[in-house]
Amino acid sequence: MSYQDFISQTEAQYGISLPNLYKRLAADGMLDWGEAGRNWYSDTFPKLLEHPPLLLVGSEFELPHTDELQEINEQLCDDSEWMSLKPEYRGKLIAFAEAGNGDYYAFDYRQEGEPCITRLYHDDFSVVEAANLADFIFRRLLQAQADYFPEEDTSPEDYRGQLFAQLESHRPYLSAEQYEFLRQTYQKPYQKDQWGGLFMLSDEETKAAEQQFISCERLDEEFEPFDYD
Repeated sequence: MSYQDFISQTEAQYGISLPNLYKRLAADGMLDWGEAGRNWYSDTFPKLLEHPPLLLVGSEFELPHTDELQEINEQLCDDSEWMSLKPEYRGKLIAFAEAGNGDYYAFDYRQEGEPCITRLYHDDFSVVEAANLADFIFRRLLQAQADYFPEEDTSPEDYRGQLFAQLESHRPYLSAEQYEFLRQTYQKPYQKDQWGGLFMLSDEETKAAEQQFISCERLDEEFEPFDYD
């Protein structure tokens, strides 16, 4: 199923309007991570790095194919499924990505207007990640500076290069100020945390940047949308 078909079917099925930025990303080919499989990292990932699609570089974000997304959203409304939304949230939380650990990222239509972005945790309270898709993209690009770990196959400087490649492919979806802040951030020297992970900004600096660029009253708001009984 094409993304255009997925968008139109999802809007009709749940009576919602998906964000214009999401539709733009689909039209720009930014939602295609290629065919999944055991050779994806060795064969597909290097090719995608030539023009990284949405949030390719970093951790805890994956874009499944549209058929899988449609199935995920149907399961979220199915009483027989373990992760079944409470009735009042069905059609209000529309999954568009995975975190790779059983969690989903969803467009959150609990309030009027443009949907915020919520992470649906499979083992904890769900959390509002951003006021909208544009802010979510910036926040993930910001957090990616701390997503390198020594056990990865790529070197720290190669990872830095991947961050810059991703920044350029995402430039059309960022403000000039956001782009420049990330460009300067990615140039910073690495620091090491107590577990050996590398980062460019401290937690305090990251939080300050979030408050500067994507301040949102509902940011990190928690709620429980699932009925596990």
